[in-house]
Amino acid sequence: MKKKLSVNDRFSMTGTTMTFNTVSLNKLCVYVSCPMALGDRRTNMLKGIDMAQTLLEKGYCPFVPSLHFTWGDEYPDNSYDTWLAMDLVWVGRCDALIYLPGLSRGVENEIKFAEENGIPVFSNVEDLDKWAASRLEYIENHAPTVQVGKSVNGANKAYFEYMETAEGYSQS
Repeated sequence: MKKKLSVNDRFSMTGTTMTFNTVSLNKLCVYVSCPMALGDRRTNMLKGIDMAQTLLEKGYCPFVPSLHFTWGDEYPDNSYDTWLAMDLVWVGRCDALIYLPGLSRGVENEIKFAEENGIPVFSNVEDLDKWAASRLEYIENHAPTVQVGKSVNGANKAYFEYMETAEGYSQS
């Protein structure tokens, strides 16, 4: 039997679902560039994930494009150039790029694009941390925070209230 959840229940759920709380938007987004076309793809992907975990633990918001390969496995009709082009869009959305050892066409394109667009490029976490230290002081004083489910104008909560009456959200 499904239990109907109230708006307030959804904003305080924990466990296997989601906790709604205040989210700081003062994290630097870092693009993790690693060579995927050279060597063993799974090993390369895991190196990218390991770097992302290190960055996450240091307070960054990492983006791991190598995970797109699992998407590409499901939709093989997308060309390699499609993936490279999409990756450049993400490079442009990040605050910095860090690359792992071993250059490939993709990594070279990402580094070149970042440099041409004024996005800092790093080959190690220590240099990224030094750069980030100066940026974080500014960001901490200027970045907004968002209370998920209770935005400044109440739009998120209003949406859930509307959907509750329109569709009757529930959880088993």
